[in-house]
Amino acid sequence: MITVNLYYTGQNGDARKFAEEMETSGTADKIRAEKGNVRYEYFFPMNDPETVLLIDAWENQKAIDEHHASPMMKTIADLREKYDLHMKVERYVWESIEPTDADELRKKLSDIVKESLEDFVWSRKEVFVDNHHIGFVSKYPLNTSEYVETFPLGNNESERTAVGIEICESVFWNKGYGTEALKEWLKYCFKSEEKEIFL
Repeated sequence: MITVNLYYTGQNGDARKFAEEMETSGTADKIRAEKGNVRYEYFFPMNDPETVLLIDAWENQKAIDEHHASPMMKTIADLREKYDLHMKVERYVWESIEPTDADELRKKLSDIVKESLEDFVWSRKEVFVDNHHIGFVSKYPLNTSEYVETFPLGNNESERTAVGIEICESVFWNKGYGTEALKEWLKYCFKSEEKEIFL
């Protein structure tokens, strides 16, 4: 969800008159009825009688773009010009972080690592939980001399591969997300004909 706070400021009570006309003309209700609108409400700050706050919330950026392309924008602009208002804007993007279902999380992680990859020797894929980026899974070859000395097992040096997991935000540590992502990543690596994998 995206919330936009708009502060309209004028003189001699014009900001309140603007908000009242938006409501009495039905313009505010038309905007509330637009697809994707979550909230469209005016508030009056106690310590500033010349300012009106509009809390304008939408499901996503697409809904905002469609609203900005609608005839409502000209109506709002004309009213703002009529009352000679100045405007300050604050924008907030709200993201859901905690998943609600473990099976759904596993499916999401599985979908991430099963995406088609280009055939390059080093790769890294991002890990998301409910569209929130939390880290990476990666793989890279152990076919250089420094790695061969460290990992001497196996007969074919070109078939050695190391994999890793990085969960960047501590709020997601010790919750099993990294374990699930790494399991799915290992499945992918073995299906990709990796012969020896080091963690």
